[in-house]
Amino acid sequence: MLSHNNIQSKIRFSCFAVLLFVASTAKGFTAVQVISAVVAHQSSSTSTSTSLLPQHHYFSTSKTDRLQQKMTLDSSSETTTTTTNEGTNNIMTTTTTNDSDNYNHQSSSAAVPVALKAVIFDIDGTLADSWKLGFDATNEVLQKNGISVIDEETYHYGCRFTTPNRLARHAGLEPFESAENDDTTTTYESLGAKLAMEFDDLYIDLVSPQTAGFYPGMGDLLLALKEDVALGCLTNAAVGYGHAVLRENDCHDKFASIRGADNVPKAKPHPDGLWQVCKDLSLEPTDCIYIGDSPSDGTAALAAGMLFIGVTWGSNSKQVLAKVAQVDNNNNNLSSSSNRENQVFLCDTMEELKDVLARFSV
Repeated sequence: MLSHNNIQSKIRFSCFAVLLFVASTAKGFTAVQVISAVVAHQSSSTSTSTSLLPQHHYFSTSKTDRLQQKMTLDSSSETTTTTTNEGTNNIMTTTTTNDSDNYNHQSSSAAVPVALKAVIFDIDGTLADSWKLGFDATNEVLQKNGISVIDEETYHYGCRFTTPNRLARHAGLEPFESAENDDTTTTYESLGAKLAMEFDDLYIDLVSPQTAGFYPGMGDLLLALKEDVALGCLTNAAVGYGHAVLRENDCHDKFASIRGADNVPKAKPHPDGLWQVCKDLSLEPTDCIYIGDSPSDGTAALAAGMLFIGVTWGSNSKQVLAKVAQVDNNNNNLSSSSNRENQVFLCDTMEELKDVLARFSV
């Protein structure tokens, strides 16, 4: 026969097991974790002081937090993997560890906003399929000035630079170089400025729905954005060109801020232009996401402290844009390497872009 003490012990254990199962299930723990805690309780000679679960983990009633914390508990060692999600092409480095201090640090450093308040767009190669306009205008200006024309590949590569820098490079100069022309010396800066002025005058006048129309589906994407989401635009072309493209595509009034390389303190890849757009919108950089097709777009976005979506239908491939997440140009405004990788999304199609934006409730 069971002794009185044994019967009491069995009753206490049964009650404890039931209560632990109910409470643990509500907290989101698995059956295996519950059973492990019950066995630990039964085998302990000091059950009143036994911790039901490891003390160094914080368990939240938030469904998202429970999932993250469960992943931490289930990890027996620290592992680091780099993956590209083919659905949304998120460049991400994931680190899991069973050490609570490291876990909490990783969670906070990789955190991104759940809901964004603004979407900022680049224009050429992002909103507008305008590369042929830029290519033809570039060669017209080069020919007019006795400079050899360029091919399409050279043009696409040059699009990562501001217009004066791009045209000076197309003319065969590099920064700090100069060229001898008759009895005068033309510097990189002076030649770039001269060619850019001619280019802008020609370029802007040629803007039309045919030469700078939006990519298929872009108009629908803009209409699908929530009404309380602000729209901004930052291009490395002249601001007048930005206004012209948006007008020709019947969406100028939708954009609360339109900026170009000639009306911001510093052009991309510097973050100043994006900060200016944020100021125009009365928002913080962390409230915004920037969409572009160039490495300079990504560098500017990350330096500004905002998320970046790189689209591959413009001048640069996915492989080129993916490097943005790994580049560290020693700018103090840039996030840590692991955080940068969690702030870069790459999209091959308009549908993928819509899916990424939907993640952030815009």
